[in-house]
Amino acid sequence: MKTSEHYAGARGEHYAAQKQSDPLNPGYAIDFAYFRPYLKGTDVVLDFGCGNGGILRLIAQMVQQAEGLEVNAASASIARAQQLTVFSSFDALLHEPRYDVIVSNHVLEHVRDVCSTLEKLRA
Repeated sequence: MKTSEHYAGARGEHYAAQKQSDPLNPGYAIDFAYFRPYLKGTDVVLDFGCGNGGILRLIAQMVQQAEGLEVNAASASIARAQQLTVFSSFDALLHEPRYDVIVSNHVLEHVRDVCSTLEKLRA
């Protein structure tokens, strides 16, 4: 099973309900504190695996532009409900270099081919 399939359909909805239901969870502020020193107000940032947008929402408050990439449709929907820009696949991203910073929190362990994924993010 592909990683994206694991977070799709009924499985994805179950994951979102169990793990992603509260984008205002104070724990996101703790995670965000790790990224904060690396961000500038002029940055354009991608949150790879942004989930429900809990960290992306905080990033968006301090940078020029913040976008997310999330394959779980239910989690992405929660993020979009907060007026966040969230893409659902690499193909949906523009193929021109535009991000100053790419962040990711607790995502790579869910990715089947980490090297290939990192190469796509870097491109």
